[in-house]
Amino acid sequence: MIKYFLTLCLTVVSATGTYAFEPTSKTVTVVIPFAPGGGVDYSFRHLQKYASDRNINLIPVFKPGAEGVIGVKDVATGSTAGYQFGLTTAGSIAMYEITNPKEQKVSMLTGLRTTVQVFVTHPNSGIKNIKDLEKKLETNKNLTIGIGNPAQRMVWNQLFDVSARSTQTLIVPYKGASAVLTSITGGHIDLTYLPISVVKSNIDSGKLIALAVTSTKVDEWLTIPQIDSIYKNWKDLEFGHVVFFPENTDTSAVNHWNEFFKQYLNDKQVLEEFKQSYSIIVPFGKLPAEQAIKNIKVRLEKIQMVNNN
Repeated sequence: MIKYFLTLCLTVVSATGTYAFEPTSKTVTVVIPFAPGGGVDYSFRHLQKYASDRNINLIPVFKPGAEGVIGVKDVATGSTAGYQFGLTTAGSIAMYEITNPKEQKVSMLTGLRTTVQVFVTHPNSGIKNIKDLEKKLETNKNLTIGIGNPAQRMVWNQLFDVSARSTQTLIVPYKGASAVLTSITGGHIDLTYLPISVVKSNIDSGKLIALAVTSTKVDEWLTIPQIDSIYKNWKDLEFGHVVFFPENTDTSAVNHWNEFFKQYLNDKQVLEEFKQSYSIIVPFGKLPAEQAIKNIKVRLEKIQMVNNN
């Protein structure tokens, strides 16, 4: 009779779904598909502090390579218990879907934030502003552009579309923004486009030159134009950073993280800190992130097709 009663209790517990996911009980791994020191790392560090204040221990694992694809795949093939998730750019998710159409899928939780991005050159390039850049693109067949994530290809292609360009302009992919920064400050490449969090100190010190910014004007840089004030049909194509899990991750865990990030993105102190760092919240939820990735994927596929031809 006792055995029957215990079996019945276990059945009721299972049926009523009393299992509660609790991230404070274990270390939570956050996979970042780029090298440390870039924009995604910057977003993670802020998130890590917020989580720590709530007794959640987030530990980063950096998995750079193949324009973010290696790290995304690591999450896609990883644990579905909810104690590991990924934080990356929407562009790297799109690139993963393009290059691994038959591999394990990932599921978006939400977009996190985007930030002011800066078109940058080094002082020895001979480029001081966008007009100088246009002239260089018309005449210089040896300009080299460094990119830290796949979606930055879209940005440069848009610039080429609205201005003259050299067909010999070389775009070099790096394993994240920190590697691009090292190369541009060393004068090894001519141009790049990076988050303000990565390049601001080098611009303020004169080691780099800001040509234009996206999203919003920067108060300290009154002479640096916003790119859409130069090109009226300019569109900010990047969606920003996204949180993602393996497909079929435990429902209780997904629900818990969904509420956690909703609270994070509505926290007054977080919003003020975002404002101070020129970060901008993107629309919350799974669907806006999925739509953004879908749009980026179409553009990247077109760029690949042109390059292959």
